[in-house]
Amino acid sequence: MTYIQAFAQEKNDSITLFNTLSELQNLYRQKEIGFDINYTYASELHPDVTLDSLSGHLDIAGANYHYQMSNMEMTANGRYIITLFKEDKVMYLSKPSADSINPLEQMWLSLKMMGIDHCSFGKFSNFNSITMVFKPGGIYKEMRMDLDSKTGYPITMRYVIRTEMLLAPNEESADVTKEYGEYAIVSCNYSNYRPLIAQSGMFDEKSFFSQKGKEFEPAKAFEDYQVFIGSPNL
Repeated sequence: MTYIQAFAQEKNDSITLFNTLSELQNLYRQKEIGFDINYTYASELHPDVTLDSLSGHLDIAGANYHYQMSNMEMTANGRYIITLFKEDKVMYLSKPSADSINPLEQMWLSLKMMGIDHCSFGKFSNFNSITMVFKPGGIYKEMRMDLDSKTGYPITMRYVIRTEMLLAPNEESADVTKEYGEYAIVSCNYSNYRPLIAQSGMFDEKSFFSQKGKEFEPAKAFEDYQVFIGSPNL
């Protein structure tokens, strides 16, 4: 009986979670918006001490989006995903996949692969929260999402993730884990939601490159960039 009750609760939690993510995706599809994102990083040993932070901005218009964070900029439409690595002067071109076109499906499959142990849902005066606890041994330990109770937009997302997943290539996992602990805390704060005022050519690949046969040439604004192709038959 206990097993049956636990199975039924897990199924109900999954349905509630999926419905919440569906509502969020529909919300983004219905409106053209822009908002700011701020990431902070801390160790699980000292959660109140911010070790690093990054700020960026995301604009969304249906299937089109433009994302900027530090020295990386990404623009996507139904035909291309264009990623600029500004410090290295690299333009990386790829095709949108089925997952990138449907981010809800991508997120849902990722969560299922991580192995959700259980979910909890909370309602507060200004926001609603979802907390997902994952099965032991995975990359993620816990994830929490807070949604504005009036607008439905995310306010914060908080991940507890293995420290080794955030390391630079030249960092030794054992040394960093010993100093900062097995898990790190990544907090994402979303703010300044506002209607998107799209600039001319904002999502148009012609603003970034032109194609002659099988060759891709960067636009004049990016003439010092090297172009790398990430998808076959682009």
